[in-house]
Amino acid sequence: MLTSAPGHNRADTIATVARCLDDDGPLVLLARDGNDDLYHRGPVPGGSIYLIPGLWSTMPPDLLRALRARRRADITGRCDACGAALTLSTGQMAHESDCNVGNDRLRPMLSAWLRRVGRYARGRRLTEDPLDPIDQATPTRQERRDVQQES
Repeated sequence: MLTSAPGHNRADTIATVARCLDDDGPLVLLARDGNDDLYHRGPVPGGSIYLIPGLWSTMPPDLLRALRARRRADITGRCDACGAALTLSTGQMAHESDCNVGNDRLRPMLSAWLRRVGRYARGRRLTEDPLDPIDQATPTRQERRDVQQES
């Protein structure tokens, strides 16, 4: 859900989100916030703040690939895995039903991992630029369909 800041109307908020997606400056890791990473991009003061999922060394490869793709999608406004784009008027991204980056698939994967490793056995935090190219092992929507058709 897209929520306007105090003193801003909906048009102001949509324009602000659009500026965040157009920003091409470097991302700077500001802090770790629980399980998330807080990044800044753009001029100081000002710019854009991004709160995205953090990565841990004990995550299985499929979860790491999905989270890397999710981090990139959260910052760019486009999902490389399924092609979904952020809808500016709602602030939401409608992923394909078979996309591991969408909440319907990512949340259960993340919850299962958290239950398995527990609160204190997550390993070390990984520091990766969310805009680095995603691991080539992340299948695109077309690659997933090709595999399904071959089966």
